[in-house]
Formats: sequence, structure tokens, C-alpha cells
Amino acid sequence: AGANEAAVAARSCIRLEMAEKEEKELSEAMAAVSVAERKEEESRPDAGANEAAVAARSCIRLEMAEKEEKELSEAMAAVSVAERKEEESRPDAGANEAAVEADGKEEKATDVGKAENATGGNTEAEEELNEEELWKEVEKMVRGVVQTWTVVQMAVERMWGGTHTAEKVEDMILAVLDSLSNPKKADLDELLAFLDDFVLRGLNVVAEDGSVEEVALLIWDLYCDIGNGDLSTTRAMQARLSDEQAAKVHAQMHPEEQVVIPKQPKQPKQEPVVDDDGWETVTRKPR
Repeated sequence: AGANEAAVAARSCIRLEMAEKEEKELSEAMAAVSVAERKEEESRPDAGANEAAVAARSCIRLEMAEKEEKELSEAMAAVSVAERKEEESRPDAGANEAAVEADGKEEKATDVGKAENATGGNTEAEEELNEEELWKEVEKMVRGVVQTWTVVQMAVERMWGGTHTAEKVEDMILAVLDSLSNPKKADLDELLAFLDDFVLRGLNVVAEDGSVEEVALLIWDLYCDIGNGDLSTTRAMQARLSDEQAAKVHAQMHPEEQVVIPKQPKQPKQEPVVDDDGWETVTRKPR
């Protein structure tokens, strides 16, 4: 126990000596730092001179900036004077602009005249129509297509749909126009189904010639053309219908001008030719 206490006391003395040594070294280091700082301050005796130099450089930069601004102002003034002299040297500039504008209008008028001559002065296909006028074209188109439909013509003439066949056809036309009155709801398949049902139930006809599909597609194509402002096809159809109607009216008013094909006289019936053996000679009938 006495040895242990001696060892502890020895270690305490050692720690104390080490602490004192560290404190001494720290004091010496701090003293060295203070000396170094004092030397550094003593080595800069011209701090005021440096500040004076910085101020001088700032004054020089300010003078240079003012000089550049002055030169820029003088250059802009010179440009303004040059532009004013150039404008004064062109007193007829307005007259030249007016002459150029007049030449442009004349050239435009010449081009329009050439275009009219090239198309024969016919601008009907390019005319701009409002919605009401376009709808009138649709009505004429639908009626024209139905009037030239052979199935409908024969049904009206022979009253296949009864005594009111013509009225049924008119109702059909109005129904087609009603289905096309709203472009957003118009549909080719619905138009085809309606015409097919009308021919079958309204006219009592089974159309196996494909005319229902042809008429529906023709109405739809012309309807789309009119919507796009193209009236060339429907106008041509209307002109053809007018010619045909005029020819029918002329024939009704001048029946004497109709060409009558004379009937061929009947050929006498030939008796069969039988030979001696009982064989009959067959001859070809004349056409």
C-alpha cells in the first residue's frame, strides 16, 4: 500500500510538471505571435501613401469615363447632323414614295386584268357566298341528283309507290336536306341507310343496280364541295338539267318535230321444208 501511494504521488508530480511545461510553451507562443504582429505593423509605415495612391487612381478613372462620355456625345451629334443633311438633300422623297405606290397599284391592276383574261373573266367559281346562298346551292344540288335518278323517275311515272309517289319523293328530298342542315351531325352512312329504306318501303322497289350507293355518294361529295366553296360540279349538273328540261318542254310544244321510226312490215311465216326422208330444214330467222 505504501508503494502504491508513492507511485500515485510520482504520477501526480509528473502531470503537474507537464501542465506547467505546456503553459510555459503556450505563453512563449503567444509572445512570439505578438512580436510578429508588431514587426508586421512596423514594416508598413507607408499606409497613408497607399491610400493616397488609391484615391489618385480613382480620380484618373473618373476623368477617363468623363472623356469617353464626351467623345460619345460628340459622335452622336455628328451622326445627327449627317442624317439631317442627307434628308435635306432629298427634298422629293415623298414624291418618290408616291410614285412607287402608284406603280405598285398599276402593276397589281395589270395582274388582275391578266388573270381575268386567262380565265375568260369568269370568277363565278371563286365567288364568295354567304351561308344562305350556299344552302340554296345545296338544295338545288339535292333536287337535281334526285331528278336524274332513274329509279325515282320510273317510280313517279309508273306510281310504284302509290298515287302519292311524287309527294313521297318530295318528302324524301326535304328529309335529306334536313339531315344535311347541320354539318356537325351530317353522316354519309346515315344518308345511305335512309335512301335505301326509302326506295324499299316508300317506292316498293328493290334496287339491285347499286344506284342507291351511287346517289348517296354523289350527294355527299357535292355537299362537301359546296361546303368548301367549289361550285363547279354542281353548276355543271344544273346546266345539264336545264338543257334536258328545255328539250322536254320543246318536245311537248312541238310534237310534229319528233322523229317517228316506221314499223317494219311483218314477214310472212315460212312453211317448214321437209325432204323425202322426213328431215326438216331449219333456216335462221331474219333479224
